[in-house]
Amino acid sequence: MPDNLLQTGGASGIGVIIGAVLGFFGIKPRLEALEKKIVGKDLCEKVQKNFHDLFHNQNEMLKEMRTDIKTILKNGNK
Repeated sequence: MPDNLLQTGGASGIGVIIGAVLGFFGIKPRLEALEKKIVGKDLCEKVQKNFHDLFHNQNEMLKEMRTDIKTILKNGNK
């Protein structure tokens, strides 16, 4: 019985090692592709600032439009 246990354990160990090596080579290209897509902190901050500025400008234009519409409606009723 111990011989059978050693054979089973040895075969399992070899299978694990082969699986780990194959897994590493399968995952390595994916990790390299992910590394290429990583955005740096500086670029991320610039993009966030641009979005913030864009939304702020749109909000200001909407306020102006609302004021203009109110003015037009008040003048139209007189």
